[in-house]
Amino acid sequence: MGIGFTNMKTFEVVSIMDSALVAVPVAVMRMYEFKRDLSVLPDDIWTKSDPPTVFKIKPLSVDWESVALAGDASSIRAIVREHVVDVLRGKSAKHHDFQWDRGKMNEETIAKLPIAICAELARIIIEAQTRVPGGEIPFSPMREPTYLTDRDNSKTMTRLARVVSALTEETAAEKTD
Repeated sequence: MGIGFTNMKTFEVVSIMDSALVAVPVAVMRMYEFKRDLSVLPDDIWTKSDPPTVFKIKPLSVDWESVALAGDASSIRAIVREHVVDVLRGKSAKHHDFQWDRGKMNEETIAKLPIAICAELARIIIEAQTRVPGGEIPFSPMREPTYLTDRDNSKTMTRLARVVSALTEETAAEKTD
C-alpha cells in the first residue's frame, strides 16, 4: 500500500440527525454512516416536501489541523465555519436559512446550528482529509447514532401516547356510567 496524500476534494454530506432521514431503514443509515455517499440514501427522500439539508464541505486544510486537535466547542464551530462551503436544500436548491460572509458562514448562522450537528460535521471534515481517491477506509461510526436514539424515543413516546389515550377513554367511560 502506498502513502496517501491529503485529500482536498469537496464533497456533499447530510447529517445523520436530519429529520428527512427518519424513515430510512437502519441498515441503510448504517451504510451511509460508513460511506458518507449520498447515493446510498433512498431516492424518495429527495422528492419530499422537506428534503434533507446537504452540506458541501472541503476536507480539513493543513492550516486548521492545530484547531482540530483542540476539540472544544469554539474550535468545532470554527472548523465547520471554515470548511462548509455551501448548504443546499435537497440536491440543488440553495438553503436560504444559511447566511454567508466573505465565503464563510456568518457568526449568526453558525451559532444557530446545534453543537451536535457541528460536531458530526467537524468529525467528517477531519476524517475526510485522509480519504485518498479509490480508498476504501470507512468513516468512523458514531458511538451512539442519533438516528437510533431518536427512533427509540419516538417509539416510546408513541406507546406512551396510546396508553394515556386509553386511560383517558377508560376514565371518561367510568364517569358516564
